[in-house]
Amino acid sequence: MYPSEPGLRNVGAGLIRSGTLPTRRSCQTVFLILFGIGIVWSFYTKHVWEDFYITYRASKNLATGNGLTFTVGERVHSFTSPLGVLLPALASVLTGNRSDTAALWIFRLLSIATYAGAGVILWQMARRLFADVWPAVFLVVLFATDAKTIDFTVNGMETPYVLFFLSWTLAALFLSPPRQALHLGLSWAGLMWSRPDSFIYIGAISVGALLFLRFTPFWLGRWRLLKNYLLGGAITTVLYLPWLLWAWWYYGSPVPHTVIAKGLLLPKANLSAIIYWLKDFPGRIIHTGASLGTTFMPPYGEHSGWPEWAVRISFYLALAILVTWLVPFVRREARVASFGFFVGHFYLNYIANFHSPWYVPTVTLLAFVALAGILDSLLQGVRQVSPESGADATPRRRHPLLIGIPLLIPLGAFALFLCTAYEMRMSQMISETGNRRKIGEWLHANASPKDTVFLECLGYIGFFSNLKMYDFPGLCSPEVVAVRLQSPTKGDYVQYFPELITALHPDWLVLRSSEVSQVDMLMPDILNRYYQRVQTFDVRDKVAAVRFLPGRPYLDFDARFEVFHRNWDPAIENGPYKMPGHVIPISIRSLVTNQTWAGPAINSKGNITAHAPSVLATLIPKGVRSVSGRFGFFPGSYEKERDSTSGAIFTVSVIDAARAKTVIFRQVLTPHEETSQRGDQPFAADLPAGDHPNIEFAIDPLPGKSNAYGWTYWSNLKFEFAHRK
Repeated sequence: MYPSEPGLRNVGAGLIRSGTLPTRRSCQTVFLILFGIGIVWSFYTKHVWEDFYITYRASKNLATGNGLTFTVGERVHSFTSPLGVLLPALASVLTGNRSDTAALWIFRLLSIATYAGAGVILWQMARRLFADVWPAVFLVVLFATDAKTIDFTVNGMETPYVLFFLSWTLAALFLSPPRQALHLGLSWAGLMWSRPDSFIYIGAISVGALLFLRFTPFWLGRWRLLKNYLLGGAITTVLYLPWLLWAWWYYGSPVPHTVIAKGLLLPKANLSAIIYWLKDFPGRIIHTGASLGTTFMPPYGEHSGWPEWAVRISFYLALAILVTWLVPFVRREARVASFGFFVGHFYLNYIANFHSPWYVPTVTLLAFVALAGILDSLLQGVRQVSPESGADATPRRRHPLLIGIPLLIPLGAFALFLCTAYEMRMSQMISETGNRRKIGEWLHANASPKDTVFLECLGYIGFFSNLKMYDFPGLCSPEVVAVRLQSPTKGDYVQYFPELITALHPDWLVLRSSEVSQVDMLMPDILNRYYQRVQTFDVRDKVAAVRFLPGRPYLDFDARFEVFHRNWDPAIENGPYKMPGHVIPISIRSLVTNQTWAGPAINSKGNITAHAPSVLATLIPKGVRSVSGRFGFFPGSYEKERDSTSGAIFTVSVIDAARAKTVIFRQVLTPHEETSQRGDQPFAADLPAGDHPNIEFAIDPLPGKSNAYGWTYWSNLKFEFAHRK
C-alpha cells in the first residue's frame, strides 16, 4: 500500500521495518479468500441482523423521497452510522426501489469487499513489520475466522467499514508512509463516518503510538508525529463536519437520537466518575469478568449457552492482551494495540455500559494485532531494545511451547466459526424470518395504517409492519424518550414498560412472554383490563427440535411473542376501560432512602420486602397528583398463637424542602387479631399542593411492642398524573 524500502529507518515514527514488501499476488489472494468467506457465510446463514432493518427503514424512506427518517413526516435521527444508512439508501436507488432483497445484497457485497480490503491492509502491514511471514499469516487467519466479525460484515451492520478504516489507521501509524497526515485524516474521517464513537479508538491508538513506538530522534520524532495528528485532525474535521452541520440543520441536533435514547440508561461521564471507574475496573474484571470473554466469542456468546470452558479461554486470553501494553519487552506495535484494546474495553464497560456484539469486533481486531506482535516477539526471541541507540540485544532462548501454544488459537477460532455459522443459520430461519418478520407482516395486514405499536425489538417488526413504533429505549420515538426523561424508574428495561404503556396508549403491544410476566408482576391490571391478547407467535418447538444448537438461549429469548390489542378508547373520559393517563411505577432502584431493620429492602416476587421498622423514600416526579399501592404482612407472620406479629403502623408522608413531613395516609394493621387485615391491603392518596420533592413510606411497630415477625411489605407502588376518585 505504501512505497518503501525494506529495512528503512523512519525518522517520523522511528520504526525499523524488518519485514518485506508483500507481493501483489499475495494481496490478491488474501482479498479473494476473505471475499469468498463472506460470500459463503452469506449464502449459508442468510443472516440479517435486527438492527439493519431499523436503519434500512430510514434508508428506504430517503431513497423513495420521504426523508431520512424512520417514520414519514417525523425528522428523527433514528440511526447511528452515516455510512450505515446512506449506502443502503444508494443500494435501494440502484434497484429502482423495487427490491429490498436486491438492495440488501448490493450493500452486503460492498461490505464484504470492504472487509476483504481491511484484511489486505492487515496483511500488507504485517508483512512490512515482521521479519517472519508467520505472524502475518496468523493475523489474517484470525481475522478470517472470527465468527462475529464475518457475521457483522454480511448481516447489514457498519462493522466492516469501522474495521477497514481502523486497519488503515494502524498501518498509517506503524508504517509512517509518505504524507502520513493525509492517511491519518482520511482514515479517521472514515471511522467517524462509520460510527461516531470512533473518536474513542482514534484517541486511544494515537496516545498509544506516542507512548510506545520508538522514535529517532526521541523527542523530535514524537513532535513530528504530533504535528501529523494535528494536520490529520484538521482533515478529519473538514471531511466529517458537513455531515454534522447537515444533521444539525435537518434534525435540530448533530447527536443521533439513538445516542440520546441509549444515553438515558448510561451513567454520566465526568472526570471524577472516570477516575472512579479506573479504580473500579480491576475489581470488575476479577468479580464479573468485565465482559472480556466477548472478545473472541460469537455474538452474545458469553451468556448464551456456549461452553463455559470456551468463555474462560476467551477471557484469559483477552486478559493477557489487556495488560500487554504494560510489558516493556513486547513488540511496540503490540503494546499500542493492547493499549487501544484496554481503552476500548474500558469504554464498553463504563461509557457505552454494554458490550453490544457489533461493537466488539473493533476491540477484537486490536487483540489480533497485539497477538501477531506477541507471536513475532516469540519467533524472534525477546529482545531488549535501547531507545537511544536502537541496538538490539542478543535474543534470549525461547521454549517451543511459547510458539506452539499461539498456533492453537486459530484452531479454536475456526471451531467457533463453524458452530456460529450453524447458530446464525438457525436463528435466521427460526427467529428472524420465521418469527419476527411474520409478526411485522401480520401487523401490516391487521392494523390500521395510523396505529401505534409498543415493543422492544424494533427492527424486523418495525420494518415489515411500517407502522408508527414506540420502541424501548426510544431509538425512533421521541415520545418514549420524553416520558423517560420524567421518570424516576431505574433498572431492567421491562421496569419501564407499564409506565410507557399507560403514558402513550399504544394500539398494539408486542411483548416476549418473559416481558408479559414482568409487566403483570409490576402492574397486574394493565394487560388484562386494558388490552386483549389477539395473537401468539411461538417457535419454541422449532428451537427445541434442533438437537445441536450452540447458543440455544439466544434463540429461546425470542422464541415466543404475544400480541395485544387495545380494547378501550383513551378519548372516552368515563367508561369501564378508562386507563390512568400516566402511571410511574416506584421500584427499589428509584429509592433514594432504603432502610429497614433487616438491611436494605429487597424485591421478592414483585413485593418490596421492608421488615419493620423501615423507611423508604423516593423523589416525586413533576406533575404527579396521587400515589397508590398495596401493603401488608407476609403469611407466616400472623397465624400462630404465640410466635406472631403484634402489628405495625404503615404511613405515607410527603416531605417539603424544609424536611417537614405531611402524612397523607396512615393505617394500623394487626393481622393476628383481625383476620380481615391479612393479605394485600390497598391504599390511595392525593398529593397535597405545594413544593414537596420527596415521599416517604414508613412502617413502625406499635408503640411499646416488639418488631418480632414484622415481615411487612409494600407492593405495586405507583404515582399517577390524575387525582384518585
